Amino acid sequence: MMEATPEKQQFEAGLAMLGRDDVNGALKAFEGAYRHDNEEPRYMSYYGLCIAARRGAIGMGINLCVAAIKKEFRRAEFYLNLGRIYKMTGNRKGATNAFRKGLRFDPKSEPLKKELADLRVGGSRMIPFIKKPNPLSRLLDLVFGKETGISIHKQRRRGFILTTAKGETHSKI
Repeated sequence: MMEATPEKQQFEAGLAMLGRDDVNGALKAFEGAYRHDNEEPRYMSYYGLCIAARRGAIGMGINLCVAAIKKEFRRAEFYLNLGRIYKMTGNRKGATNAFRKGLRFDPKSEPLKKELADLRVGGSRMIPFIKKPNPLSRLLDLVFGKETGISIHKQRRRGFILTTAKGETHSKI
């Protein structure tokens, strides 16, 4: 049985701290791991996220996340970290694209789904294909409430699909 390397231990400690919302501690741990092995994509990605969040080094954070993606492009967590940096800078389009790319590689990723939902893509949660808020979407949000879990999706050649909070779908509405 192999022992964990110091940088692996630092990285694991950083993940635990990040899970407890201790971003300062996580930054120190990820920085230590990255300094030991600056070619490891996971160290790059998480160090990039934390350095952007705590030190405001947005460009460096984005560069590190993109470099990690270039090394292992099938890792959904790397897109999550990149999307979070874009989100914290107000780049909704970049964040949305990153989260959607991540979902291509891990369609069941709850953190990616949650981040994408938090961006409220579209003008209304009920009708996501309406790009800008308009009177209809505002009215539907007022009548049904924003948190009902009901949404309407436009699909080619099938009309519209209604999805309820329980995940039931009803076509041809």
